[in-house]
Amino acid sequence: MWLRRLRSAAPGKRENGVKPTFLLGVGAQKAGTSFLFDALRRSPGIRLPHRKEMHVFDSHFIPELCRDHVEIRRRLCEEVDRTTPGRGREARDLARRMRHALMLYDLDEYVSYFRELAEKTGCTGEITPGYSMLETRHLHEIRELLEPHFELRVIFLMRDPIDRIYSALRMHDKIAGVKKAPAHERFRAEYHSEGQRRRSMYEKILPRLEKVFGKELVFVEFYENLFLHDTFQRLEGFLGIAIPGPDMGKKVNASPKREELLPEAVSEARAYYAATYDFCRSRFPEYDLEGLWPYMRVS
Repeated sequence: MWLRRLRSAAPGKRENGVKPTFLLGVGAQKAGTSFLFDALRRSPGIRLPHRKEMHVFDSHFIPELCRDHVEIRRRLCEEVDRTTPGRGREARDLARRMRHALMLYDLDEYVSYFRELAEKTGCTGEITPGYSMLETRHLHEIRELLEPHFELRVIFLMRDPIDRIYSALRMHDKIAGVKKAPAHERFRAEYHSEGQRRRSMYEKILPRLEKVFGKELVFVEFYENLFLHDTFQRLEGFLGIAIPGPDMGKKVNASPKREELLPEAVSEARAYYAATYDFCRSRFPEYDLEGLWPYMRVS
């Protein structure tokens, strides 16, 4: 129903007749997306939402894999219901929560929100790594939703799969607390979970993105290269905006200190993701992945 309504809505164009640019950051999780968001929001050429991860499309299309965010949505709505409007910052924060809660239930509101953000700069967007878990059919629906109103640009960052998964587990411990065993002990049981698998099999994620949006509209880079000035220069050309030099000394959303993984756990995970490592080696021969990815050579 929401697609039918939006097809009849007036396309979003600026006064010069050019559609604004929309950046859809789809991950990967723990591959530098927070660092990228921090750099982009300091650019006068793009206006981003008040929070990095909106979690609209993953909550909408794959709620079974986003149970935490569905619960957050419920709590957000309850919080809005019981909050008395105040003044100044309190009122603005309440308005943001109300708007976010609404777009989680109504994708028309998502489009409206970002069209408003893009009015002054001509460029907006969001970065939610959970979108990397979306299937091809979901991505098609997102394109149909956004394309009448925006020129789409997609960004996907990759990190050594084993390194990425272990970083994600450590971050979970930092946020939620260690409930059973610490990350280095849980890794062996969790590296092949559905959520980790769908976030790490780049040989499936990247072809989906390029099939739906077109290869020329998908910016791909490796986490290990994200902190280079050359990478940000390419990103400027891709988005058509100036990006202030990133703060290379600033750590954003860093995972806690790591313990060494058990060698047998690493060996099992490396075999499990062999197709992912082989795909990246074949697809990106210009990169020294043996040098970039710490687990590329593990057998």
